[in-house]
Amino acid sequence: MEAVLDRLIGFIAQNTPSWRALVMGGPPAVAWSFAALWLAGRLQRRGARTGYTRKVFHFLIFSTVALLEWRLGTPAVCLFGAACSAAVLIMSAVARLLAGAASSQVVLGNFAAAKVLGIAAASAAVEAVSPHRWDNFTMQVVPSALAWAWLA
Repeated sequence: MEAVLDRLIGFIAQNTPSWRALVMGGPPAVAWSFAALWLAGRLQRRGARTGYTRKVFHFLIFSTVALLEWRLGTPAVCLFGAACSAAVLIMSAVARLLAGAASSQVVLGNFAAAKVLGIAAASAAVEAVSPHRWDNFTMQVVPSALAWAWLA
């Protein structure tokens, strides 16, 4: 089990995008993910069956992943995967909310997951830019303040 965990940690450490890559590649990755979702939704509103719209979305996303791996490598694929996952999570929650989902627990669960993701991302960003001896303080205050603000 330790060998698997060591390999996983090594993979994450080796393929985590740099801050420059996050800043330069994150917004376009999120925008492209939302554009692919928008196109699939537009096709469905025009009468295309759900299975076909899902195939269009997957073709766009997986061809983008193949292109990113070919041109920029695995860290770019990991960044795009995170951005695409966040876009799908947000759109899923919004679609259920707008459609008047039968179960409010599903919507609340998606929003809770988005909040946890937001707290984790903000905490990682704060830890990265905090001075050496301040990181313990900021890692206690920032997540606590965000959780308090979002739960209030």
